[in-house]
Amino acid sequence: MFKNYKKNNLLKKKLEQKDSQLEQKDFQLEQKNLYIKTLESTLIDFKKNRFGSKSEKTDSNQLPLYRLSSMFKRIEVNISRQIMANWMIACAKAIQPLVNLIRDQLYDQPCIHIDD
Repeated sequence: MFKNYKKNNLLKKKLEQKDSQLEQKDFQLEQKNLYIKTLESTLIDFKKNRFGSKSEKTDSNQLPLYRLSSMFKRIEVNISRQIMANWMIACAKAIQPLVNLIRDQLYDQPCIHIDD
């Protein structure tokens, strides 16, 4: 009987530990969701402020990957520069046929007008 009691206590302790671990993970997940929602609202505000006027230059909206990576780290989203660079390379490879078509269309024209 004592063995059963001891087993039950051990099982209870393990269950309590699992419950506390799950609660901690739930809390961490809620925190990350809050960070993501904050990031989304910040990005929306940023887009409204930066892209609201058509007269603004959009060149100032480009950010280097090291800066983006540090911004993500501040909100506890770990995306390395290498991963983002690989994304950029994959995107460049994906749109290369489109770039080639546009280039070919431009070169077929008798005159190309270029702005600053």
